[in-house]
Amino acid sequence: MWNSGTVKGIVGKLDVDNGARVYTMDAKIHVEQKGKSATYRPTVNLTIPDWKNLQIVGSVTYKDMESVDSDLQITGATESPINVTG
Repeated sequence: MWNSGTVKGIVGKLDVDNGARVYTMDAKIHVEQKGKSATYRPTVNLTIPDWKNLQIVGSVTYKDMESVDSDLQITGATESPINVTG
């Protein structure tokens, strides 16, 4: 687990059936604060045995009581990447 000033995260494995299925996750978020705004940059990797490798990357910027802007991409869940912007 990470918990530094700007990076928070967790890495883990879940072993099911004595190694027959091992789920892995690596999730981190970089936090950058400037005045009344903050930008969050997540990176999430999830490996699901015999199915998919999912990844979420991008950024979300929050401006205090004004706006939220996002630019995220999810890959591995569907044939084409899923983009979340706005």
